[in-house]
Amino acid sequence: GSCLSRGCGVTTIQGAPSTSANRARGTEALLGASIVAYIAAVVLANVVTDRLGLVSVGFGLLVTAGTYAAGFALLARDFVHRYGNRWWALGAIACGGVISWFLSSPALAVASTLAFVTAELVDLGVYEPIRRRDGFIRAALISNVVSAPVDTFVFLSLAGFPVTVETVTGQFIGKVLWATAVPLCLFWVCRRYWTSRQSQNQAGAQGNDMEEGRGSTWTPATASASTRRLMGIKESSLPVDDAGKTQLANAPY
Repeated sequence: GSCLSRGCGVTTIQGAPSTSANRARGTEALLGASIVAYIAAVVLANVVTDRLGLVSVGFGLLVTAGTYAAGFALLARDFVHRYGNRWWALGAIACGGVISWFLSSPALAVASTLAFVTAELVDLGVYEPIRRRDGFIRAALISNVVSAPVDTFVFLSLAGFPVTVETVTGQFIGKVLWATAVPLCLFWVCRRYWTSRQSQNQAGAQGNDMEEGRGSTWTPATASASTRRLMGIKESSLPVDDAGKTQLANAPY
């Protein structure tokens, strides 16, 4: 048989990792970052609240000192859902609660853990259906609008803080507006920029490929010696110049 059918001891060289493998590794990295951010936000919210308690944010509104961190935790939870699933989110809540037990106080740790778990269960019924229909950004925003009041009521009640119009309104504005809407806007801008850059790079690469395709044509003479041997092409079949030397470039097929 031909050299091609016998293999001729040709060694297969592994190419670059596939696009799907790169995408999977990227998703794993983003999931890890989201989980770390979630745990850190839960712990920070409890530690700051333990140290400072209720603080005024103007307009007669009061919030627990860790409100903004708690709001960011709700957003980080949705990124955990985006790149992972609810089990990762529940595990992060548990981890944050354990760390908070030692760094803040047991009472705040228990109150925040139960509040985040309750908000998580409410969020599950809102986030996934909207995400499948309208995308991540709208799902994250609407789910936090729904789950933030639940988180607030449960936490304030269990942690011993007053549940008033001033505290509930202040926490809602802090969690939904400053800790959710603003970061989501930044995420949208960054994603648009990144998508635009990728489209430009792909268009440039396609243009270069087309230019290269018009400028050169593959022929047996332009192929490497190993490729010619693999395809069973004899050197004697290639054109020769006036001096009797084989032409290795620009030879017709």
